[in-house]
Amino acid sequence: MHFRITGKNGNTLVKQGGWQNNRPSPPHEKYKFVENVFEELDAPGEWYLDRKEHILYLYPEQGTDLVAARLEAGGLEELVKIQGEGSSPVRNVTLRDLVLTGTRRTFMENREPLLRSDWTIFRSGAVLLRGTEGCRILSCEFARLGGTAVFVDGNNENLLVRSCYIHDIGSNGVAFVGDRSCYRGPKNYREAKGMSLERIDRVPGPRNNEFPRNCMVDDCLITRTGLVEKQTAGVQISLAREITVRNCSIYELPRAGINIGEGAFGGHVIEYNDVFDTVRETSDHGSFNSWGRDRFWVRDQMALSQDKDVVLLDIRQPNIIRNNRWRCDHGWDVDLDDGSSNYIIYNNLMLSSGLKLREGGVPQGLQQYYG
Repeated sequence: MHFRITGKNGNTLVKQGGWQNNRPSPPHEKYKFVENVFEELDAPGEWYLDRKEHILYLYPEQGTDLVAARLEAGGLEELVKIQGEGSSPVRNVTLRDLVLTGTRRTFMENREPLLRSDWTIFRSGAVLLRGTEGCRILSCEFARLGGTAVFVDGNNENLLVRSCYIHDIGSNGVAFVGDRSCYRGPKNYREAKGMSLERIDRVPGPRNNEFPRNCMVDDCLITRTGLVEKQTAGVQISLAREITVRNCSIYELPRAGINIGEGAFGGHVIEYNDVFDTVRETSDHGSFNSWGRDRFWVRDQMALSQDKDVVLLDIRQPNIIRNNRWRCDHGWDVDLDDGSSNYIIYNNLMLSSGLKLREGGVPQGLQQYYG
């Protein structure tokens, strides 16, 4: 969680923020970080911005020529925005061989609860896609960004992100997040708490098409994401269908390398990836993490005991995890948490903490997917 210090009342700080978590908790008693304090400007490479007086103070590193030095400040949250309207998507736009860098940090805008996962989200990125079809991001470098590198928001189809180098990122590497209007179940913890099993909407699948589908991240190197926002992932998937993550190396992250936020709507394929050195600054997580918490997961009850196929209301196709190498020394290699259901997992190499299964279900008739 992050706060902006706006003043003080006696010896008590006046703060704004703390909303960057879907399940809020008190700040850590020991580990805290404060920046832009003038009294702490005491080491080479540090700087302080006096916003009232519009003065930038810099403690230069040895050998720095301030006369010839170039000062850069990130002002934009988005560098490229591709957006269609309704039934008229933007089609077949390709970004190739670009270096995208220098966006501003967006952690104070990160306040939308992300359905049933622990996270909140800010729908923005250096490249933001809304209402697109058949677009490509090829051989681009995303570096030193304050927010997410690629944000795929809502209705997007057949996007390909291939052979990109994504590093030193404030938030997520690539995020696929649908609009909450497409989901038939409880939209957040508060709504789920008041729900009973009898009131569950039993209509399967999404309500509309406002979600990413049939997209792929392939042959990408994703590292050092989540430098500012910790509830993030190298590849984040929520309210999406048939997302493939293939042939990627993902490492040095505060939380998961690949995260699936809930069971809506399945069909994802995670294969031939090398994911390691994860969960470096958080806990109770894995190199791969997923949550269930779908429509059958309401008010601390589960409908599985009454109807095993209730898991298929949201996860319409199984998620497949195969032929990957995982290592998480601070959590689980593969963490299927809180009712994650309808997964097919085989031929993975797990080098540290293995596979966690918790309260999920396998629907009857799953054998049809084995061919």
